Amino acid sequence: METLTQAGSSAIFAGPGFPSDTVLNDIYTGYVNEHAVYGEISHDFNPRFSATVGARVFHDTVAITDFGNAYLDGGPNTVHSSASYSGATPKFVVSYKPADDYMYYLQVSKGFRSGQGNLTNGFDPVTGTPIPRFYGPDSLWNYEIGAKTSPLSGRLTLNGDVYNIQWNEVQLQELSPSGFNYTANAGQAWIRGFDFQAHSQLTRALEAGLSLDYHQSRLTKVAPGAEAVRGDELPGSSRFSSYVYGKYSFPIMESARGFFRFDYAYSSKAFSNLDNATSLYYGNVGSYGAQLGAHVSKFEFLLFARNLANAHNRVNAFEFLNVPTQVLQEPRTIGLTLRWSY
Repeated sequence: METLTQAGSSAIFAGPGFPSDTVLNDIYTGYVNEHAVYGEISHDFNPRFSATVGARVFHDTVAITDFGNAYLDGGPNTVHSSASYSGATPKFVVSYKPADDYMYYLQVSKGFRSGQGNLTNGFDPVTGTPIPRFYGPDSLWNYEIGAKTSPLSGRLTLNGDVYNIQWNEVQLQELSPSGFNYTANAGQAWIRGFDFQAHSQLTRALEAGLSLDYHQSRLTKVAPGAEAVRGDELPGSSRFSSYVYGKYSFPIMESARGFFRFDYAYSSKAFSNLDNATSLYYGNVGSYGAQLGAHVSKFEFLLFARNLANAHNRVNAFEFLNVPTQVLQEPRTIGLTLRWSY
């Protein structure tokens, strides 16, 4: 259910027959009935080389009912929509282990997501522009090559992969001319990038970790009616993100140990919508955190702090009814946690 009120609207919309400050009142009910059969077969050709083949065959039925009775609903009205989807999503993996602490793999897999319905009676209530009541499914192929290693007798872990994703009929949020958010199939896109993770137990007392992700995404084909330009970056996707931490443990007494942990997370700029030239954006956000704790028998005491620098950067941004809205970082937060294991 979604309800939107605006003070003073009753006087403005009394003429069209809606003498109420409630300008949007939607009750949305959705049902998904899914049947699937899946399985996989793995075979070790020798102690170093293995392969896996799997698949999931499915049939989905989606049905929605949307009732609206306010001005922006064009109501009162009730909309019923339904659709069915069938398909298969295969997976192929080959792996090679030259040694017990090293494994390299190649994976090709397909993903699928069913269509759903929008909170709309089929058109923008202000401009009359059509808005799809239902959007179709999307699917993608993922091509990935990577490695998982643990050298130095397991004291160091290094994992990484490079991937290329081909995405068809992309489901993305779009805006109608008067600023209503809805989901539609925007077209075709690719995403290419890499992930890297490292963790090291440097000494018995000191450990550290790092994770990095970098990727680029581009819309390569624009669906009819989509507000986008070929070459746009996909929304909600920061090109670069990272996380790093260090932890130091120390003895307090025979049955207790303390620890101090410090971490930093960062994400780069991201667009809120397609059509990058006009889209709001957010990101370029960094945040420091720290923890001071102790393990005493079955108890853990933890003093934590998030966003130590008390930064106020945008972590999200969107438009509704053409009004720009932003979400800022959670302010500096300090707290105490007590855990008991039994």
